[in-house]
Amino acid sequence: MEIDSGPGPYDSGPSKYSKELTVTGLVSETVRLWTRKLPQYVVIVGITGLLFSILQIAILLSLYGVGGLYLIDYIGTTPIDTIFNFLLLPFTNEILMTFLVLSILSLIIYSIIGGAAIDYAFDDYENPGSANIGDSFSYALGRAVHLIGVQFIQSIIIIPLGLVALLLLFANPFISIALIFLLLYVAVRLGVAVAIVITEEKSAIPALNRSWQITGGLFVHVFAGQLLMGIIAIIINLILAVIIGMVVVVIVFDLDIAVAIGTIIASIFVGSLSYIFQAVLYKDLESRGISHDVDMWQ
Repeated sequence: MEIDSGPGPYDSGPSKYSKELTVTGLVSETVRLWTRKLPQYVVIVGITGLLFSILQIAILLSLYGVGGLYLIDYIGTTPIDTIFNFLLLPFTNEILMTFLVLSILSLIIYSIIGGAAIDYAFDDYENPGSANIGDSFSYALGRAVHLIGVQFIQSIIIIPLGLVALLLLFANPFISIALIFLLLYVAVRLGVAVAIVITEEKSAIPALNRSWQITGGLFVHVFAGQLLMGIIAIIINLILAVIIGMVVVVIVFDLDIAVAIGTIIASIFVGSLSYIFQAVLYKDLESRGISHDVDMWQ
């Protein structure tokens, strides 16, 4: 009689590698999840972001009138955007204070929006039908400090490399190009950290360490997936904007207004794709790590 030695260190069932994807698989799975729950993603990212933008416009109009609306272009959604825009902003002390307040508020809001979208996508990916918009927003709100912290640390690492590369572009282009490749490499290796804050409930620094760990040896895979997803998102956005614009121009008979409305509505629909992709990419990388550990035990 054979003695049962018990289960191995990991489940060796058929689902073991089920979340491992090719580069094209990452994109197709992202689009599949997006289309399956499109109304929910429109609410989480599109409508919430639009309402916040309207609030920003209302604040600027109340403070400076129509002339103050140019500040909208300088208010970033990430620490990197905010820092670069701060360097470019023509400001007075009063405008600087408004910029800082709205930028901080924007960082908080968009961190929560992004976290909620990633959490919703991850839950729906793991257990279809289990995701809940309210729960995702509540969870992201509780992780907001860590979400902002991760992005801030990423900015501290990436911005100096970018500035040095820019300064050396004419003085020593070879070193500048090398720094640009280094910047790209670091950005890709740390790019899963935000998703890890949500999915593994880690704080900022452990999330960055974990991102570096699970992307090890997979730079090309991750970068190619991000690049292809970016291209597909642009194409989808362009198609939607053109279709919506063609419909609107028949109603308003003004091409500029039609283009503006088409662009805004398209962004409301497409804005969630990058967050869904982060959830799919994280699960792919996590599955690869698990399968590697399983293979070592076999």
